[in-house]
Amino acid sequence: MEESEKTRGFVTIATGKEMYYRMAQRLLWSYRMFAKQPMKFALVCDRENKYTEEFDEVIIIDNPARSYMDKLRLYEVMPFDETIYIEADCLIYDDINRWWGIFENGSDFAPFGCIWNDLTVAKGWYIPSGMKEFESDIEYVISMNGGVYFMRKTQTCERVFEVAKYCTEHYGDYAFRIFKEPADEPVFALGMAVNKCRPADYDEMLIAPNSRFLDADISKGRARFTRGGKTLDYRIIHWGSYNTELARYRYEAERLERAVKGKTDGIIYKLFYEKGLRYPFLCIGNAAAFARRVKRKLCKMIRSARR
Repeated sequence: MEESEKTRGFVTIATGKEMYYRMAQRLLWSYRMFAKQPMKFALVCDRENKYTEEFDEVIIIDNPARSYMDKLRLYEVMPFDETIYIEADCLIYDDINRWWGIFENGSDFAPFGCIWNDLTVAKGWYIPSGMKEFESDIEYVISMNGGVYFMRKTQTCERVFEVAKYCTEHYGDYAFRIFKEPADEPVFALGMAVNKCRPADYDEMLIAPNSRFLDADISKGRARFTRGGKTLDYRIIHWGSYNTELARYRYEAERLERAVKGKTDGIIYKLFYEKGLRYPFLCIGNAAAFARRVKRKLCKMIRSARR
């Protein structure tokens, strides 16, 4: 395929609750707000609604998992020859079209991450010695985050998905780390290693930030995080599902909506969103969000104990 014939674009997923559709819409808004030349942005979902109307392409899937495991369906519905998937609970703070250059000469399936050539290292998403028939094909241990995936429509990429799907069905037979139940990062990391794919060793994504060390204002395209006395700038924040219930994400979401709708002038915006008077009111909801999280964890523990 000639370079000029390739189609490229972005995709995200929203299935199940309306909140995921709202997050997908905000992701789309943030992308278009900063992209100098916006590319097509597709949505994989389980129904059409007022949120889906804004996307360039809408791909409806049957029998969705309504969880992060819907990512395992991405290859079969991949809308472009080269696709960058972004998790719906992300917000973008700069033009990310430069990522095509980062992924261009890399693997056919690639998140942001790193590898360890020492197979005995106690890091990454899997333990090589516990991968049974896949062990002989593993040359390195992969660590990465599932917030961003680059995918190229090739047999290699397809095989990554095939391994991931197989291991999801037989998850307990293998030595995956962190998640006791199937999750996309461990099975994709194994699929990558088996098929000699490597993550892009590039750090432009901030993952689940602690709000105490975060200096972000999406209306100004600023996302800075300080750790270990060092301040770094990021192009994207992967908030994580729980953090989207907390004040810091909700504050950014309100700033984004006002920026998109041209409501960033006047004394109300200056007081509430530049001086920060709105933020303490949003923090009141953090206690309720924490209570919901505890309830979810307790219910999960009870279900596991009954099995």
